[in-house]
Amino acid sequence: MEFQFGLPDPWAADVENPGIILQAEPSSGVLGPLDKVAVIISVYADCWGLYREQIHILIEKLEPMVIDVWIEAVGAPLTFAMQPPSLDGGDLTPTLWISSSDPDRVVRVKNTSRSDLVVHSYVLRALASEDVLPLRLYLRFYDIFEVPCSHRPKSKCTSVDTIHGDSEESLHEKVRTGMELYLSADFGVQEEMPFKVKPVSTTIAPNTSVEFCVSLTPLRKNEIIEDGVLMLRTLPVQRAGPFWHRFETHPQKVYLKLSPRESLLQVSVSEVTVKLNALDLLDGEIMRVRNSLKFSNVGNGYLNLKLTTDDPWSLIQDGGSRQRDINMSLPPSSSNERKLPVKNLCWNYATPPPHQPGPLYFLDSNQLFK
Repeated sequence: MEFQFGLPDPWAADVENPGIILQAEPSSGVLGPLDKVAVIISVYADCWGLYREQIHILIEKLEPMVIDVWIEAVGAPLTFAMQPPSLDGGDLTPTLWISSSDPDRVVRVKNTSRSDLVVHSYVLRALASEDVLPLRLYLRFYDIFEVPCSHRPKSKCTSVDTIHGDSEESLHEKVRTGMELYLSADFGVQEEMPFKVKPVSTTIAPNTSVEFCVSLTPLRKNEIIEDGVLMLRTLPVQRAGPFWHRFETHPQKVYLKLSPRESLLQVSVSEVTVKLNALDLLDGEIMRVRNSLKFSNVGNGYLNLKLTTDDPWSLIQDGGSRQRDINMSLPPSSSNERKLPVKNLCWNYATPPPHQPGPLYFLDSNQLFK
């Protein structure tokens, strides 16, 4: 007997509850003495689970033969809009990129099975392959709402007569905290992360989609965070029925990564040049020359600059003092302007003595940053 799985999609219209359909080929015929024939059993499943079916072989004038067929259908019940399903069984785990400038993102998932699902979300810290353990224990906290005694039927309330309508208990529900332990394969470490996900738990009907909202909490300047993992644990609402059982599937995951931040420097000019004319200076007069240079960070990461210059150039600090070296920090998409004065030039700088070259070095541009 041979088994073939994954029939074409037209079979999906014939699938009935609980989620599989079988076909025997050939379905009838004549078998001669000492003859044999191969019966091919084709199976199509649209929902994971363990199923029991029977094949009845009817023979004239003999008791029918009954063959039990056990079928285990495996597969992920959720598909992600950001990632198509894998056709070759490879790892196509989707990745959600998030940044401080775009801190609110959405992960859209669809329940492609015929089972109602309860989905719990966990935010974990991603691990390097050498740090992964065989198993890891995860915790989930949830609220337990208790109906006040005054809101219950009188037959179940022993102190109805002692509770007044204006009491606080009669107006508010009591909330207690429950805790669930979940032993699973190691998907990451459960610790405080800057990624937040809502909802933490939801129910998804068959062939419907839901959105998990992922947000990034504000980061400190130049803060570096580790990659995260959004783990989705799926539980069938109905676990078993006649001749079928749905076990819990492996959790599905989405990588959460901070978008690469790179700084990019843009300068207003490629050089700063000062030209002097001796005719502009009288005997003993002093000339003051000042130019400006604008720095822009057109990237999405912080840019740290160290500006340096040589004599006779200088740089003006924010307070107005002149320095040879200045440290600057430019946030993403920001700019800053610095004044570049040349020290006081006396008339003899522009009119050197006869037969002596003038100090022309200060007329050329200097490297301003490194």
